Amino acid sequence: MYLTKDGFESLLSENSRWKDVQFFDRKSWKTLWDEFYAEATRFDGRRLRQLFGDNYRPARPLPVNAEAWEDFDYLLVGEFLRRHHPRLAHEIALYGLPAKHGAAIEVCPSGTDDQFFLADIAGLVARSHGIDLRTCIDYLQHQYKNKIDPRTSHPIYLAGLLRIADYFQIQASRAPAARTQVMSCTRFC
Repeated sequence: MYLTKDGFESLLSENSRWKDVQFFDRKSWKTLWDEFYAEATRFDGRRLRQLFGDNYRPARPLPVNAEAWEDFDYLLVGEFLRRHHPRLAHEIALYGLPAKHGAAIEVCPSGTDDQFFLADIAGLVARSHGIDLRTCIDYLQHQYKNKIDPRTSHPIYLAGLLRIADYFQIQASRAPAARTQVMSCTRFC
């Protein structure tokens, strides 16, 4: 997931349009960043090297105003976004991609009820790969009173496919070894 410096600043701004989806989230992006930053200031050398490579340094506050960011600042923000990208994907589907000065680049139109529904379902499927699928089912029941196929969309099926595709992207950095050392799928077909 790619987000510009300006987009990140818009995400954290006080009047950010990227608000929590109330069923899932309780904290603003600014609060999440403050908590992450507080944790990052306590990373030891081993953790810093693991996350940011041999040229790491301790976390420091991000430069303000028009000051330039260093590579480490981008890496720190990248780690924060990596942790929260399922939530961000859902909010991008609903509200657009964060851009400069709080603007948004529309990804999924949401002017009508049907458009909002499709944006929400697309966002839910994107969010699903970072949360328990049962929680997605509960959301569908809460939001649409139909946990299987609201408006015949079958989002849980799509979420399952996304989860499987994520497991099959075989790279050491993407999937735990136990998940990539399972029996061949052909055994189950």
